[in-house]
Amino acid sequence: IWDTAGQEKFSKISNPFYRSAVGALIVFDLTKSESFDHVVKWKRDILENSDAEIKFLLVGNKVDLKNLRSVLVEDIDFVCETEGLKYIETSALTNYNVENAFKVIVKDIMTSLGTKVLNDNLETHSNSDGGFRLSQKDKQNTNSCTC
Repeated sequence: IWDTAGQEKFSKISNPFYRSAVGALIVFDLTKSESFDHVVKWKRDILENSDAEIKFLLVGNKVDLKNLRSVLVEDIDFVCETEGLKYIETSALTNYNVENAFKVIVKDIMTSLGTKVLNDNLETHSNSDGGFRLSQKDKQNTNSCTC
């Protein structure tokens, strides 16, 4: 996992790491619209420098700061539709949906690689609050991946 925090100073060193990547979490700050404005550029950079088919997940972070939110749901929906992205909202502060974001991307990667066993162990279900939870199968299987 490479975290460049979207900083331009890391762009030259991060591009080589994209070559062998199979998945990417594109994270933006829900309270700063300028970070959302870079989502499409970050996706293009990854695609231009990768060798393989990449699975993407768009992640809106800081959902806990509802009163400071500056990125509109309509804008997120538009980018997801035009760029073919899945989307999840998280809070690193409260740990809301952070683990689930990784589960979603890992499930997509494993599915694309045709890895049925791990895919089944990473089965998730939506909750009414938009989050995810482990399936009963995962709770019973102590050897399952909890990525």
